[in-house]
This record gives sequence, C-alpha cells and structure tokens, in this order.
Amino acid sequence: MKEIIRQIQAAVEIDPERSRIRLAGHEVAYHCEKFSTRIIRGLEDVLGVEEANALIQQAASESLYQPLTELSQAETNWANLTRSERLALIFEVFKILGYGAVTIAEANGNRTKVTSSNSYLAEGFFENAEQWRWSKRSAPFCHDMCGYLRAAFAVSDGVPLDRVTVKETTCRTMGAELCTFEVEVAQ
Repeated sequence: MKEIIRQIQAAVEIDPERSRIRLAGHEVAYHCEKFSTRIIRGLEDVLGVEEANALIQQAASESLYQPLTELSQAETNWANLTRSERLALIFEVFKILGYGAVTIAEANGNRTKVTSSNSYLAEGFFENAEQWRWSKRSAPFCHDMCGYLRAAFAVSDGVPLDRVTVKETTCRTMGAELCTFEVEVAQ
C-alpha cells in the first residue's frame, strides 16, 4: 500500500507559480478555497442552489475521472485490491490535492456514507463568512466534493460516471459537525 501511495505522489505535479496541480498529466485543480467559495455563491445566486450543485458536481467529476482512471490502470495490483482499499488510495489522492480528508462512515451494498471533517469548501466558506457577512447555510455547500466522490466511486467500482450519484446530506456550513455524503452506485 505504501508503494502505491508513493507512485501516486510521484504522479502529482505542482506548479506553485501558476497555482496549478496536475495528476498523471491532467490538470485537476486550480483552487483557492476562499475564491472558490465566492464563485460558488455567485453561481448559486444566479442559477439557484440545485442547478449550481449539478453544474459544479458534473465539472468536478469529469475533471477527476480520467486522471484517476489512468492511475488505476497504471497500478498493476489494482484488480486485486478490495473496494475499500481502492477508495482508501483515492482518498489519499484527495489529501495530496488539498480537497480534505474523507472517510467511509458506513457501507451497505451499493450505498455508502462518506464523511469529511475538513472539506476545503467548508473551510473556505468559514474564512469568507465573517468578511462577507454570510450566515449559516440552509443547504449543503460542498458541491465540488460531491463530484470528486462521484469520480472516486466510478473509478473504484469500474463504472461510468452516470451510474454514480452523490448527495451531501449534512454540511459544516449548515452547523453540522461533519460534511456527510450519501453515495449510490447503480448496478
């Protein structure tokens, strides 16, 4: 497992001068959590929360799907790993890319509950809340993380993106202790 993590770390390129992160040759991140949260709030103001979530989630899942697929194909032991081991490796990539730590809280067949105590979007929301006088939210905010989780489960389970649905059910920006995501993979 440690060797696989070393290989993943070797596949990450960071260009600090341009604030770019590439994974397996694909740009997967260009974010500043404070700036990203203001963009998300703007999209929500124009499109509404649900439509903004769908748009952001789709873009996030599509941007991460191919690099994760290529990493899984490069790992000769991938097929021998359990689903939990594959997801654990992908979640290590999330940490490396600065998305925050996520863990599986509960798994039941094709449904999985994932939690995060430090989603980068929730952190960015809190950094901006005082300056912009944002109040506690009534709807979840971690739209990007939903997309990243969608890509993670699609690659882990070897299915197309359209077979995975992710919904954030609790969010720290709403006053919850953890951000909680419900993931379902259609069989």
